[in-house]
Amino acid sequence: EFLKTLTVNLQPGHTTFGLSTRLPEAQLPVALRQASLRVSNGGPVKIVAKGAYRGQDFGVRLMTASPIDLTTPETSWPILLTAQAGGALLEAKGILNADRKDKPGALLVSLKGKQVNELDPDLPPVGPYMLMAHVTKEGERYEVNDLRCRFGSSDLSGRLEVNLQNVRPQLKGIFTSKLIHVDELSRPGDESDSPIPSEAMRAIDVDMNMAIDKVQSGGL
Repeated sequence: EFLKTLTVNLQPGHTTFGLSTRLPEAQLPVALRQASLRVSNGGPVKIVAKGAYRGQDFGVRLMTASPIDLTTPETSWPILLTAQAGGALLEAKGILNADRKDKPGALLVSLKGKQVNELDPDLPPVGPYMLMAHVTKEGERYEVNDLRCRFGSSDLSGRLEVNLQNVRPQLKGIFTSKLIHVDELSRPGDESDSPIPSEAMRAIDVDMNMAIDKVQSGGL
């Protein structure tokens, strides 16, 4: 049985639904342990969940529009999302327009943590790290504006556009950096002259401009 407990708590101003689960013996990439849904009278819907991703505990909190607004056509939904796993913290705040496929919304997204390889073991062990950007979508075009990143002592800022309207996706970006530390951004044992896969380069159109004040490598 997957479901362990199911509770309903009725209060004068709100109703809370809760559940807990039994984790299966077979290890799954994502496992949900507990979740709760709180519905206030005229207030926002709040969702809290706890579980594990690849064996690492995570927690998620989501607050959005009221039940009435969620079911009302042509209504924008506020989004406030917080997700934490290990030393990583993801936050997103903005507006979603459910009925606007051309302009479905805009989000301010931030991600920070101790080391990048906590997100994926294949990434370099650089840290602390921080990423912040405004993300919007218009049709099949995604725009990432006011991008600010820091990985260890390396920094990057600028804007990025991904256009999926054509058969060949288009990737455009303008970036600036005060310092790029090559050693920090490389995994142990990586070859600095390893080629970029030609298949990936042929699959997309890339137009990138980057201005770097200083590149540091090997302690120089």
